[in-house]
Amino acid sequence: MAISLSQPAICALIGDSLPRKKRAMGFSVQSILKRVPLVLGPPAGGWLMAGRGIGQGMRIALAITVAFTILATITQNRYYVETYRGKEEGLDDALSFKA
Repeated sequence: MAISLSQPAICALIGDSLPRKKRAMGFSVQSILKRVPLVLGPPAGGWLMAGRGIGQGMRIALAITVAFTILATITQNRYYVETYRGKEEGLDDALSFKA
C-alpha cells in the first residue's frame, strides 16, 4: 500500500530530476529496485522465523526495516538535489491554489 501511495511522488521526482534522455533508465532502475524487497523479503523472513522463532524473528525483521529506513533517509538527504524549475517554466501560477 505504501508503494502505491508514494508512486506518483516518486515518478514526479524522477521526471524532474533527470534529463529527458535518462528518464527511461531512471524509471527502469526505480522499478527494479522497488521489487527487490518483494523478492528477497519473504524468504529472509521465513528463514529468520524458522531459526529464531516468530517473536524474536519479528523483532529482528523490524530492526532491519528501521535500519534500512534510516539508511534510505540519510542517503536521500545527503544526495538529493532540488531541481524544481517551476518559476522559469511558468508553472508557479498553474500550481498555485489562488482563486
